[in-house]
Amino acid sequence: MRSELIIAAVAALTFLSCQPSKEAAKPPVRLGPDVERLAGEILAPMANPVALQITRGGNGETMGEEAQALVDLIARISPNVSMNRLDIATHPDGVDLGVSHGPVIEMKGKAPGILRYYGYPERKETRPFLEGILSASGHQVNLAPEVASYISELDKEVLIRIFTTPD
Repeated sequence: MRSELIIAAVAALTFLSCQPSKEAAKPPVRLGPDVERLAGEILAPMANPVALQITRGGNGETMGEEAQALVDLIARISPNVSMNRLDIATHPDGVDLGVSHGPVIEMKGKAPGILRYYGYPERKETRPFLEGILSASGHQVNLAPEVASYISELDKEVLIRIFTTPD
């Protein structure tokens, strides 16, 4: 009789642990009106199309849903922005980025090369991210004369990496 009670208890615990989680679904990401206003303001002069590609997934992804919401907002606001999504786990091009997790946002437009943003551009990173999209469209950026001169003298392609730290 005692062994029957133990078997019944184990069966009950096993059954309960196999039940679907009762966790509430996450609410959708909502970006504030300031982000929408800023995106509209910065992207307004964009005359040429830009394709954004967001690559998501992988172990260690953080802020992927927020990055997706931002890219969706930008594509909705600007008629010159198109958007594509890749998943690292299911699409071979995701692996070609050389990263183990997303989000990674690529910007391709009239400007030569590809701009890539790794992570989610939040707070003080939002403006430079949006300006990167504008630059990818071929929009001329106002650079300091010494920077413009230096860039014009480059005779080969270069890889520029900019690292930021949280506020």
